[in-house]
Amino acid sequence: MNYPITKHRRSNKLTPTKSTYSDEYAARMCDLYLSDEMQRIDGAHVRKLYRLHAKYPHSIEDALAYDIKCPNCNEHLKQIGRMIDNRTLGLYICPACDREKNGGIYHA
Repeated sequence: MNYPITKHRRSNKLTPTKSTYSDEYAARMCDLYLSDEMQRIDGAHVRKLYRLHAKYPHSIEDALAYDIKCPNCNEHLKQIGRMIDNRTLGLYICPACDREKNGGIYHA
């Protein structure tokens, strides 16, 4: 699922909203959006993460400056992974959702 992001005018706070956008549509139409990714922990467990994407190139400093809310619970996301390139930005996890759902692990 992709989550278009609303950026607050006078701060670096980002608020994602749920959508039914395809990857291609979100990349073309949204300046910033989150996509969810599943990370396999072992053979039977996966963890839900979020990747930040940008329409326009970002430097490392630009990407690190954002304060992003969780699309699920509205708490703040924590960055746990680096940028892949200047448009595929950090990898994030929600500590609140991670604690709530048996350590953030989903049984496959």
